Amino acid sequence: TSFTSTSACNNIDTSSASVKASAGVSSSASVKTLQYLSKHSLIVFLCANVLTGVVNMSMKTLYMSDVASIAVMSVYAFAVTVVAWLAEYVSVWRSNAKRNADSEL
Repeated sequence: TSFTSTSACNNIDTSSASVKASAGVSSSASVKTLQYLSKHSLIVFLCANVLTGVVNMSMKTLYMSDVASIAVMSVYAFAVTVVAWLAEYVSVWRSNAKRNADSEL
C-alpha cells in the first residue's frame, strides 16, 4: 500500500500572518498564546513534563471522577499557558535590559 497526501494538507501555511488573518483579529490573546508556545517550546515542554510528574505522583488520576479530571486538566492547561506567557515576559525584559546596558556604553 502507498500513502498519498491530500492537497489540503500540502497547502497548510503556518506563518503567524496567515493565522492572524484567518482569526480575524490582529492581536488576540489566543494568537499571542500560540506564538509564545511556539517560540518558547523547550521551556514549556520541560515545565509541562515536570507538572505531569507532580500531578501523577500527588493524586490517583486513574480513580478520579470525571469532574475532578476535567478540573485537573484545566488547571494544567492554564499553568502551561502561564509558563509560555512568563517566558515571553522574561525574554522581552532581558532584551530591554540588554538594550539599555548597550546604550549606556
